[in-house]
Amino acid sequence: MQSNLFLACLFLPAISLAVASRTEWCDRDLSHTFHNEKGTLSLSWDFSNNGSTTYIIVQFDLPGRAYIGIGWGGGMVNTDMNVGWVTDSGDVFISDYYSTAHAPPSEDTALGGINNVIPICGGRFGDRTWLRFARELETGDKLDKDLSTSGTQKIVWAWNAVYSPGELNYHLDNHSFAEIDFDAEDGVPANQFGDEETGLAARQLLNSQRWGTLITLQTQVYSASILTAFGASILLIPSPVERKFAQ
Repeated sequence: MQSNLFLACLFLPAISLAVASRTEWCDRDLSHTFHNEKGTLSLSWDFSNNGSTTYIIVQFDLPGRAYIGIGWGGGMVNTDMNVGWVTDSGDVFISDYYSTAHAPPSEDTALGGINNVIPICGGRFGDRTWLRFARELETGDKLDKDLSTSGTQKIVWAWNAVYSPGELNYHLDNHSFAEIDFDAEDGVPANQFGDEETGLAARQLLNSQRWGTLITLQTQVYSASILTAFGASILLIPSPVERKFAQ
């Protein structure tokens, strides 16, 4: 099984990364995990050096079937995002997006940028979807937010569980905001405990508004199992036995 998994990884496109790192990064326990107070988001991360380049490995899961997304900023406008989903057959999509307004985001490549996301693995467990990916801390892309190995970072997230996987329809009130601390094991800044979702009401997105389906989705597809192992918390941890990569 381990041999088959490794050979399957060879067919994944390389993005300045050794092939073996993809399998290692999917199996790796991430040292930081943030859970928001409402229990919707589980976000884990860690850092890895590959030569002179530092990568952040991110896993997030949300109760969405149509899509789940995370943004590196304090709102929807002019925000670097990572959006993806898992199909009913287990194919995993994750790509680099950018949002210019309170509307469905566009892929970076459609806006003159570069897809700097390195998909790793993902899956579904019940009504939740989890995705794991990596990216360089500083990509040099004008549409990507520079990240750091320390300090605080504002994030937004959203999901949709109503439509079919891949339909980027309006998320209604399925969204929130937080400030995380990259240094803290639980991700909660020392001065934000109990109030990490401040900012949600200030954005006042209209729940009655609907956005049409985004038809052209040029993302990369990777295969992964829907079955996962449940960790001690709500974090969904991929099983190295059940996980499959695209060939």
